[in-house]
Amino acid sequence: AAAGLRDEVLAALFGTLARRLADGTTRLYPYDPSGPISTAWLERCRRELVFPEADTWWSVASRHFVRFTNGWLLYAPALSDRVGWRWLEDGDLAGEVLSAA
Repeated sequence: AAAGLRDEVLAALFGTLARRLADGTTRLYPYDPSGPISTAWLERCRRELVFPEADTWWSVASRHFVRFTNGWLLYAPALSDRVGWRWLEDGDLAGEVLSAA
């Protein structure tokens, strides 16, 4: 029961991620305890002791970006099991990426 309650609390903190698709539609993604975006978010939240809500997920060519409400930016060069998501920090691709959003 504790794990279920913990997941409910984390789901409320994470919120709902809105993915902008190429056809102009939006798909909503809730917290997924085993998903790569949710697990990257939780790992960083535990490290930094802040829990920002998920904001927007968009793509530029094959590259994928997820922004959180506090400005965190998660990046994947492609959606592939072999290539993982990583955090972009100031000075990475962030300026280029945000201007393309």
